[in-house]
Amino acid sequence: MKREEQVRKSMQQAKASIEIEGFVISKEQEDLVFKKLMGEITQEQFDKLALELASKAE
Repeated sequence: MKREEQVRKSMQQAKASIEIEGFVISKEQEDLVFKKLMGEITQEQFDKLALELASKAE
């Protein structure tokens, strides 16, 4: 299985678990996590963008 397929499968399972708990994951959040897991962005970039997303959600 390719890395991208593994990441997508793992994310799908994690999302299902989170949704069972009553939380909702936006497409923007999914995309951000995917980029981090695929190594497309650094941890610093991830943290900055995650904070921006959290601020928009308030």
